[in-house]
Amino acid sequence: MGTADQWTQHTHHTLKRYDEALLRQVAHKLCKPRNQWPVDELLDRVTAALHNPPMIDRRLKELPAPCRQILTVMARGRLTRWPVGTLVEILVALGHADGLAPLMMLLESGLLLPELFLLGSDPDQEKGRGRFRHIEAWLARAEPMPIVLAAPAVTNRAKEDLGITCPEVEVPAKATVHEADGLDWPLRLAVLWQQVLGAPLRRTQQGDFFKRDADRLGADPILSVPPSDALAPIPDPGFFTAALATGCGLLRDEGAESCAGSWPANFQGTLPTLIAELWTGLTRVSTWNPADGHGLPQGGANPYPSAYL
Repeated sequence: MGTADQWTQHTHHTLKRYDEALLRQVAHKLCKPRNQWPVDELLDRVTAALHNPPMIDRRLKELPAPCRQILTVMARGRLTRWPVGTLVEILVALGHADGLAPLMMLLESGLLLPELFLLGSDPDQEKGRGRFRHIEAWLARAEPMPIVLAAPAVTNRAKEDLGITCPEVEVPAKATVHEADGLDWPLRLAVLWQQVLGAPLRRTQQGDFFKRDADRLGADPILSVPPSDALAPIPDPGFFTAALATGCGLLRDEGAESCAGSWPANFQGTLPTLIAELWTGLTRVSTWNPADGHGLPQGGANPYPSAYL
């Protein structure tokens, strides 16, 4: 997610890529400057405003409900990095006919940022790139899929009612309590991580696994066994383990291989915290879904991440 200092630096570097006209447009909506500040001072003021709770609260009150709702979704999803397509699907599911307009307004106000480079990357490597000029054109592109970033300082201020109600259901007369210890998936992920340390998973040009590695995931005596404490069947559990491991950072893509990543700090904390963190990785799963199992092309359309919340 990144520390507050990392977000401040990343915000500043991102805004530095903005064309001056766009930067002044964002500043006008966020800070409402009375003077024509120089660009460098404008950058500092906009960056500071995005970490100023009273100012963020004022700007949020001025925005329509769909804008506040999608920021609330980001906060509840515990993610700071979201594909635009997923957010549009969520907004439509919440009953808004135009799922793109609220994102456009948030980007224009500075409360969302476009992903122009990765959080924590070296900004010096960005020097040769062109200026970011047109938000609308950037949102409309198909490849690469646009990604938006929301700093926790912004999303934590959004507390909008999403209008989601759970329908009442009749409890069966002979219902029994079903408990799980919560260790099944963390243990499977740990086993897969250990296996990949010695032998990375190789992918084809289409993004699927080579047959040998697909057989590893599909027939492994630990990874492929159906969970004993699941409420419903989980198709292709070995492939789901690999997809979730990638979404959680346990595996990282290096060219045509999925290699073992650094051991995340959340695996060393409490079990409830770990499970909550694993849930956030679910929204990054694109090659598996609970209806069909494995088989979706990497990066292909998958409506399930927008429904998991």
